[in-house]
Amino acid sequence: MRYIPETALEPLFPNVDIRVAEARYKVQLELPGTSTLRPSDIERICAIATWDQDPGELSDRPEGGRGVVFDREEPIEKHGLSLGGVLVSGIGYRTGEVGSRSVGRFTSEGMQPPSSGNFMDSIRDNGVMCTTYAVGRRIVNDVPSYSPLGTYTTARVKNKVKKTQAINARNPIDPVVPHIEAYGRFIDDDLADEDGHFGFVVIPVPHSEQARLGRDMEVHLTTGLSVGNDVWIDPGITRLMHSLRHLHEEVGYAHLQAHLSNLYPVDGRTYMVDWSTSRRLPGNGFESDYNKAVDVGVPYMSMTDLLWSINNGELRPGFNQLGNEIMIMLLNAYTDGNIPTNARIRGLVTSGGKSFNTERLLEILREHS
Repeated sequence: MRYIPETALEPLFPNVDIRVAEARYKVQLELPGTSTLRPSDIERICAIATWDQDPGELSDRPEGGRGVVFDREEPIEKHGLSLGGVLVSGIGYRTGEVGSRSVGRFTSEGMQPPSSGNFMDSIRDNGVMCTTYAVGRRIVNDVPSYSPLGTYTTARVKNKVKKTQAINARNPIDPVVPHIEAYGRFIDDDLADEDGHFGFVVIPVPHSEQARLGRDMEVHLTTGLSVGNDVWIDPGITRLMHSLRHLHEEVGYAHLQAHLSNLYPVDGRTYMVDWSTSRRLPGNGFESDYNKAVDVGVPYMSMTDLLWSINNGELRPGFNQLGNEIMIMLLNAYTDGNIPTNARIRGLVTSGGKSFNTERLLEILREHS
């Protein structure tokens, strides 16, 4: 890998420090004033993004379908949480299957290079990357028509940076949120569209051995829960529901993709990532209430997606009852125990426990919050 002195692209945002590096790919890395990266961290990010070597060999582990994590030179602290890792997301992809909104099965540990191929072509009609929210009294189901393989469009990079920095500026302590350490773009005509060059985003995360809650839940549900047993719920999910309530009531935001793969449970706290779908809550009214209900329901979908995936998508006897019990537990955590176990939730859990009725959930939250 070599560094190039000139700036290749107009910066996406003002007041950034710029590095241009080249190996297999040429990239422009931009570091905002919030960055806490050390020179050795920056060099490693450049090596990963340029594919100086396979990113898997330059990092400590893969994260999700298109990112890697490595332990930084020196951990930082944020609201009492030690963040010893760096996530570089958008520099390639792992092959596998995406079977539901929040469950994926990766068949390779190694990364494939980023590509202009459309990821959305492989996941039509299964709810992946669909974000539901209200604007006024209008319900929006937002699904991108195009998402490049293993990387992000310029528009998505800008959106991720702007929305992450916006929520970070409010400095919430529950949940704890990341800041932007860096972002970058590939200077390659094959990794671009009419709106600009594809890119990647860098944020601080816990150390590389700390998995997101979705992975821990998969292990527990695979080994410890079947229909007919008492429902096991990870303490991290209970903590998440408390954090969502604080996010709604004190910070005035909804995340809208609060699934378990966007959550790191750290020392009894909630560290939430990927704020690109977040929206301000405009006070009282249908829009705020509906978007709160979406936030409460998404963790439920994460849990039931895992159950369905573990059981190969088969509708088994008792799943609807199990879904009811899971939903009541989540609602109790969100409302500080204000949902009785015999709460009337008829019409809430649907599709054999796989889904829920957002409007009915909204009614229940209004009754018991």
